[in-house]
Amino acid sequence: MKAILCIDDDNLITQMVRFQLTKSLDPNDWVIESVNDPTAVIGLIGELRSIEIPTYLMIVDYQMPVMNGAQVIREVKKQFPDISCIILSGQANNTIVSELENEGLIAGFIHKPWKETDLMDKVLSLL
Repeated sequence: MKAILCIDDDNLITQMVRFQLTKSLDPNDWVIESVNDPTAVIGLIGELRSIEIPTYLMIVDYQMPVMNGAQVIREVKKQFPDISCIILSGQANNTIVSELENEGLIAGFIHKPWKETDLMDKVLSLL
């Protein structure tokens, strides 16, 4: 088992991303977790690893309360540099995305609203 985390303060978005992922990924191989509180991400990754479920991918919104997506990614990458990250957002601008890409922190950006095929193409290319 491996994990994918969907991080967005909007529960509807995380539900939609999870639904789209579960249509294409084998549930015997993948655990798809939703996180609405960005401050809980590192704890969840640690919990999953403690039961031998490594997190391979995070799909992260940019605009969230308390921490934005860039902050979440930077904090996670300090402890877990092997996790791939995608920003899925209608708020991130090209400067932010380019900065994160140049620092090697994200593997891509998908603009909201997104097409399911764009999301799945990017996810499958990273897995």
